[in-house]
Amino acid sequence: MKSARGFTLIEVILALAILGAALAVIGECVQIAGRNSVDATTATRAQMLASSVMDEMVAGVREILDASDEPLEAGDESRWLLDVLVGGVDEWDMQTIEVRVRQDLSDELNPFEYRLQRSFVAEAESDAEAEDSTASSGGSTSTAAGGSR
Repeated sequence: MKSARGFTLIEVILALAILGAALAVIGECVQIAGRNSVDATTATRAQMLASSVMDEMVAGVREILDASDEPLEAGDESRWLLDVLVGGVDEWDMQTIEVRVRQDLSDELNPFEYRLQRSFVAEAESDAEAEDSTASSGGSTSTAAGGSR
């Protein structure tokens, strides 16, 4: 008598089930990685825009004024909104500027938001005219908000 060689039907079905489960897990990992890549790109873009606006204000290229929902030129097809909050001068002659950049999307789409805050030495009007210099930066903090899509 010859012994049967090969796989039984149950072994083939079990192997296909394991292969299918492994492919489903790999597919989900690829999808999550793609979503995280888009989120990281968006976060980097928001940080660069906020930093650019802050640097323009500190350098004197852009006026240091409060702004709300001002469209921001991003240089690409994405739409961003800019909010600027200028704080008063405290007892140590420090002034705070907060720049908030967020995507111009509806709340249902969970738009990304980035905040950058910088404190700097505020110059008196007479000092600014006499020395004709810009404010020196003191420090900065930033926060980001946004979620996975």
